[in-house]
Amino acid sequence: MSVEFCYRECDRLRYRYFGLQNGRLCFCGNTYGLYGQKSERECNLRCNGNRDEFCGGRLRNCIYEIHTSGSWRK
Repeated sequence: MSVEFCYRECDRLRYRYFGLQNGRLCFCGNTYGLYGQKSERECNLRCNGNRDEFCGGRLRNCIYEIHTSGSWRK
């Protein structure tokens, strides 16, 4: 898993947000925030597919918003 891979999958499916968790899980959705925002320090697990990136934390999602310009923002 990597941030880029998750972004591309969720963008292809036309979702507004994507999230990564536990270094290996990708989630897509059009809403988020059921449990409130946590400290960014809790997104501390490196991605299995790209060790230079962080893909969430233990039971914590790093959430990104997909923009129509073909980019994302954390």
